[in-house]
Amino acid sequence: MNVPLSTLSREIAALERELKHPLLYRSTRQLRPTDVGQNYFERWREIIEQIDFAHASFEEALNAKVELTAFASQAALDARFVPCPITTASTDVAKKAPVAPRTRPAQKPVPAQGGLAQSKK
Repeated sequence: MNVPLSTLSREIAALERELKHPLLYRSTRQLRPTDVGQNYFERWREIIEQIDFAHASFEEALNAKVELTAFASQAALDARFVPCPITTASTDVAKKAPVAPRTRPAQKPVPAQGGLAQSKK
């Protein structure tokens, strides 16, 4: 930790006042946790581990979503911009095959009105 020792000592003392119980045994030669202090430390360590796990799970899920999105986006781009082999093949065949000029179909003669040929008088 990059916290000055004096700041850390003040924070621990403030916490002990708030909890109304000493967390550390202090002597000129030794500093060790009390039973309450050790228990308090263990509980907070478990909580911090759970928070770290939740954060890591969130990051993992977020990365998986980003990778899935990137994969889906790439697949969409590939489908949109990479020529389809079937389309390419049919286009290539059409380019190589001779094309006959288009003509209009011959028109059939239109029958006279009345439907039957008129008799001569």
